[in-house]
Amino acid sequence: MNKSLTRQLLGGFSIPLVTVGFLTLWINYSLIQIDVSKQVQKRAQSIARALEFGTEGLIENGNTLILQRMVQNYETLPTVIEIDIIAPDGNSIIDKRITSNRENHTYKKFYATVLPYLEKATQDGLEATLETTINNKPAILYILPFSSTLFKNIDPQYQNKRGLVIAAIDLQQSQQEAWEIFLTTTVVMVTGSLVISSVMLGLIQVYALRPLNIITKAINASKNRGNIELRESLPNNEISYLADTLITAIAQIQNFEKAKNEELRKINNELAQLSESLELKVIERTAELTNMNTELEVAKEDALDASKAKSLFLANMSHELRTPLNAILGFAQLIIETDDIPEETREQLGIIRNSGEHLLSLINNILIMSRIESNKQSLSLNVFNLSEFLVNVQQIIAFKIREKNLCLLIDNQLDLDSFIKADELKLRQVLINLLNNAIKYTHSGSVTLRIIPDRLNVDYSQDPIGISQTKERTLFFEVEDTGIGISSEDLDNIFQPFFQSNSDRQYREGTGLGLSISKQFINLMGGDISVSSQLEVGTNFKFYISVNYVLNQSLESLKTEATVPQVPRQSSQLKILLAEDNLFNQVITIKMLERLGYSADVVNNGIEALEKLEVQNYDVILMDIQMPKMDGLEATRRILNNSSFKQKPIIIALTANVMEEDRETCFAAGMCQFIGKPVKIEILQGALEQVVSSIT
Repeated sequence: MNKSLTRQLLGGFSIPLVTVGFLTLWINYSLIQIDVSKQVQKRAQSIARALEFGTEGLIENGNTLILQRMVQNYETLPTVIEIDIIAPDGNSIIDKRITSNRENHTYKKFYATVLPYLEKATQDGLEATLETTINNKPAILYILPFSSTLFKNIDPQYQNKRGLVIAAIDLQQSQQEAWEIFLTTTVVMVTGSLVISSVMLGLIQVYALRPLNIITKAINASKNRGNIELRESLPNNEISYLADTLITAIAQIQNFEKAKNEELRKINNELAQLSESLELKVIERTAELTNMNTELEVAKEDALDASKAKSLFLANMSHELRTPLNAILGFAQLIIETDDIPEETREQLGIIRNSGEHLLSLINNILIMSRIESNKQSLSLNVFNLSEFLVNVQQIIAFKIREKNLCLLIDNQLDLDSFIKADELKLRQVLINLLNNAIKYTHSGSVTLRIIPDRLNVDYSQDPIGISQTKERTLFFEVEDTGIGISSEDLDNIFQPFFQSNSDRQYREGTGLGLSISKQFINLMGGDISVSSQLEVGTNFKFYISVNYVLNQSLESLKTEATVPQVPRQSSQLKILLAEDNLFNQVITIKMLERLGYSADVVNNGIEALEKLEVQNYDVILMDIQMPKMDGLEATRRILNNSSFKQKPIIIALTANVMEEDRETCFAAGMCQFIGKPVKIEILQGALEQVVSSIT
């Protein structure tokens, strides 16, 4: 390291020093070359001015001898080539006295090359400097004009004429003298630089390099011993202070490193222990998560199984309950409409019918709520006439309106021939729920149903199929009654499942699901519902849904109902086949058909239906779904796919399976209409009339 530092110091000093030296010499040499000509000019000018200062007085006093000696003294200088004083006649004053003799012009001949400059200076009186050759030597010639009254006394023609002082300096000799001075200066400077550099290196070696070498050896030795010991003394200067500071710092660093290493060792031990503990915890946690995932999978499967079991149970219970209800409500309906029964019996049958319909409503609500909880509800859009739809709703609730002697007002603000595209079944369910509630809680007065369209003006000439299917419009409904009202504390919970108002305890019947189901259906149809009420004044339910308005003439292109096969008959007397395995259902359905003026053949399953069709043609088959040996769905597929049946009958589903997917399954199998049990005679009548209208 010592040699390296020495080399660095030598390089650091030598390179700048040599560089500065060469730059200095080059600058001095350039300046000398430039200044030689200027110095020679100044020297010639100084000599000429000194002679010119004393020339006029010495000439007037006749002391030319003194003037000659002055010239001779200047001529002894080594660089002076020529010095002379010239009279106006061109002769040298130094050689002889000025006379009127104008014949001696030898000086003009001697200075023939500079004669023009001499004459110009004599006439103009201006100084002149030029570089020329005199006596074969390069020289600087300085010409200084001067005047004297003596010239006029000698000859009048010399009046206003001037004499000249001429000084010529040897330029080559001056340059040589400057070069000798430059060399001498260079030698002295280089010698001095070398001496100074040697002295500085010596001092650096003694006061810097040697102490640093001692410190370096001590540091290297400390790697083995662990501490720094200086075996030699150091000079009392900054390096000694630096060494002490360095020794203290290294000792502190070593102590810090020891403490740090010890701390790191402890940390590593702790990390190793934590790593082992973490691995164990990860293994345990992984096992726990695996077990939890297994349990969750099992729980999920159990939940799915439970959900399927619940759905299956509810479907089966619905089917099993609807089967006896079909007989109960059917016979009650038939007997009530008989004219020759006692009034008391009619009232009792009305109670039986109302109770059965209430039980049916409970079953429907439970099924719907189950589907809502399972997120299985979806929209089933179809096009229908709103006025006919409202008439159907009115017919459904007409008995209850008459029973309580209430007034039902329907304010339909749409055109009577307005067709809309919406979920007809869900909208009917909502309106029936709200109207039944209004009837139940109203003692006297009226129940009002309002239908209010959005106030958008539609230009059908610009939209030939009505409002665009992609731009839904809002349809508003209101169900208002003059009943007992709802208390303000109940309004916040009125749409909660199983909630029943405390306004009047005598009306606490049902499941409390009607309004909750209505709200779910309304939300599904893109709307919302609200309620306002005042005790003993009445209640007003308002809701809106999103629909598409459709023109009457565009119905055929927008309807999505199942295609009804055409039966080549021209008579309304239908040939009907009833496929039903339950004896009670067979009896009640035959009775309803007879009441409507029809007759029917009966089979117990799908196989018997196929066998019956092989020997006789039928216009309509009322097909149950759940039957032994062959169910109604399979029988329908075989009937429609059997090419041997030349006349394809219209098949109407007549089943206690009333879930939405059951309806879709029936239509997918090829059935044209769907009637759920318990069968209402007016619905059966409407279905058969539609068949009659399609084949006549």
